[in-house]
Amino acid sequence: MKAKDVIVNGLDGSYIVEKSRPLMLMKTVPFSLGELKVLDTYLSRINARDPNGTKVRFSKEEYEALMNIERMHPSRLEKYVKSLMGQTVTVPDPDSQGGWKMYTLFEEAECFQDPSGQWWIDLSCTNKAKKLFFNLDGIGYIRYQLKNVLPLTSKYSIQLYLYLLDNRYRSSWSISLEELRENVLHCVTDFYKDFKRFNTDVLKKALKEVNDKTDLTFSYTTERTGRRVSHIRFNLVRDEVHLPHEVIETKLIGPGSSEEYLDEVPKYSNECLEFLADACENEFSDEEMQVIFNILTRLKLPDNPNGIEFSRYNFLAEKYAVLNMQASKRKITSRFGYLKKILEASA
Repeated sequence: MKAKDVIVNGLDGSYIVEKSRPLMLMKTVPFSLGELKVLDTYLSRINARDPNGTKVRFSKEEYEALMNIERMHPSRLEKYVKSLMGQTVTVPDPDSQGGWKMYTLFEEAECFQDPSGQWWIDLSCTNKAKKLFFNLDGIGYIRYQLKNVLPLTSKYSIQLYLYLLDNRYRSSWSISLEELRENVLHCVTDFYKDFKRFNTDVLKKALKEVNDKTDLTFSYTTERTGRRVSHIRFNLVRDEVHLPHEVIETKLIGPGSSEEYLDEVPKYSNECLEFLADACENEFSDEEMQVIFNILTRLKLPDNPNGIEFSRYNFLAEKYAVLNMQASKRKITSRFGYLKKILEASA
């Protein structure tokens, strides 16, 4: 593909994401927080009315910023790109009542260095995924500025923002607790079937972030059936969504165009810690994550087809959920200390 056929933009928050309704209605969200931001950035750079422009180019620094990982040698980025490439989405089939279709969104990734020494990563979508990315008028879509999702630090916050954005025209409405938890936020772990845990650990935190960092502000109240909370009523407080009607034109730019989002100092000292920290919602410090990593290396964990890093990630995410469950029942003075004890008990 010629250079002029490759879409290259910076992490400009003013760019518009056009996301199809089937992507909004994914049965599960297999992507990590960083992968969701890569996907939205990809969608903000393509022209949804031109299915020939499928290859999007990220600078190495942009990709690292979106994934919230330290700057590293290009060869070490491979596992992060491989994880994105391996994800599949399950979406409703409009031609079959109750049916669904499963897609792999990306078919090719290329990492290379140009003559100036700048490293780049090219992503190309699959032919099947074009149905979800292009010519969306027939299947429906929503539009929002990229800047509303880039600062968010939780998948729940992103999912909640998109839901509120899509329904804000209603000003005030109710949704069943089960629908909100399982089909909107995709919070399906048994730990959060208890409303108090879900409300404290998920809903309140996600809504606070939406209110603090996006162009929407909402409040909510609970509604009961008998003594049990059965519905959540959302109430629009502030709507500052302003979108241009036209799709912002893509452009070719060089390195150094993403300074607004690239100046943050990485929180963790190496890629292993950053990868594992995502399982704990980046709650713990670099030193604390090093202690956690050292404990995990001593454990015999189930094999994972993607490698030991993913075995450790899944195990840590499971124990972190236990921590949150216990914290909902009683006050825990040191969350790190409590998690450390849980992990050590498994050694």
